[in-house]
Formats: sequence, structure tokens, C-alpha cells
Amino acid sequence: MAINTPIIVTHLGNPAYLGLCLEQAKKFNPESQIYLIGDSSNSHLPVEHFDIEAPGSPLLDDINLFRSIYKHNSHLRPKFESFCIERWFLIRNLMRHFSLNKCCAIDSDVLLFCHIEEEANRLQEYAMTFCEWDTHKLLPHFNLIQNSSSLESFCSFVIDVYSKPKLLQSIINANASQKGRPWVCDMTLFKHWCLEHTLFKVAVLDNFNSNYLAYDPRISS
Repeated sequence: MAINTPIIVTHLGNPAYLGLCLEQAKKFNPESQIYLIGDSSNSHLPVEHFDIEAPGSPLLDDINLFRSIYKHNSHLRPKFESFCIERWFLIRNLMRHFSLNKCCAIDSDVLLFCHIEEEANRLQEYAMTFCEWDTHKLLPHFNLIQNSSSLESFCSFVIDVYSKPKLLQSIINANASQKGRPWVCDMTLFKHWCLEHTLFKVAVLDNFNSNYLAYDPRISS
């Protein structure tokens, strides 16, 4: 029997909107397993929970390596920006742990108003989905991952970027703002990965329509 596409949310802390995000995901997807990768502050929420602060967590593979090579190049807080990238390793490791080939990873401030399995069928030819593509970045707020090899490839790319100063510098140069401030984050890394790893077909949902259906990537768009 086919397994419904799991939904994964990653968040440290317990703001009110996190519970609403999980509740809404479950309301529209009662058959899907919902995982929260979090910490002790949100372990009480009624979904399957992984505390990444717990010793021996199965999700920590490559996390210490990433933290040791990460170089902050952003106007946002170092801890916030590095965790935005780190979460993709955590999601990859959860997929490895449960031998998942697909999942839907959503940001903790996203409200789902769709049935994930319907969208998975509609978008089955794509390895990943993104909400928007612009001159600097791809927005992974709703990332329907339908080929685990694509996320494996992205995580390897991230390690490669931070291990090779020239490669990192090229991405810094490509993403400097008008005031000269660089912005290297998971969104910019995803764009550079997509440009370099054309083996994986991705969908950009703000440009995607099928049978008169359109995706609304964010309320301000």
C-alpha cells in the first residue's frame, strides 16, 4: 500500500503560530504523518517529534561538520541564518532514518490549504518545488521533495560550498546587495544548486499552472 507523503516542519522554540501550522497541516492532511524537528520547548505538540538537542539524536549526521565550516555572510543573525541551512540536513537525515523517498517540507509560518497527495500527483515529475525564483534566490517555503537524491545532492553541495573558499566567494559575489552586503542563505544556495545540478527537475510554483490551477506562494505576492 502506498504511503501518503509525510509533512515535515523544522523549528526551534514554541511560538503560537507553530501550533497553528501543525494543526492546519493535519486538518487538510489527516492521512499524512506529520513530523516536527524541534527542541524540548515544543516536544508537547501532538505530532511525531524529534528533539535535536537530545544526545544520540538520529538526525545529527553531518550537523557538526556543517557547523564547523559555516561562514556567516548575511545581514540576518548568525544563529538564525545557519539554522535555516542546517534544517535541510536535519530533513535529509529524517528521510534517511525512515527510508523516505519523498516528503513535503514547509516553513513553520506556512498554513496549508491543500491535500499534499493531490499536489504530489500533480507535480510528480519534479524532484523539488519552490515558491518563487528571482535574480538572487529560490524560496523553499513549500518544498515538495519527491526524490530524496535531490536533497542528498543539495546537502553535498552545501558542504562543498563551505569547504571551498573560491566557490563560497563566487556565491558571495553573486549575491551582494547594492550596499555591498552579501547574503548567502538557504534560498541563494538552492538557486546556485539548481543552476549547477540540472539533473534534477524542479518546479517554481509562482510560474506553474495546470488545468486552470495556480499557486499563491505568499499573502504579499
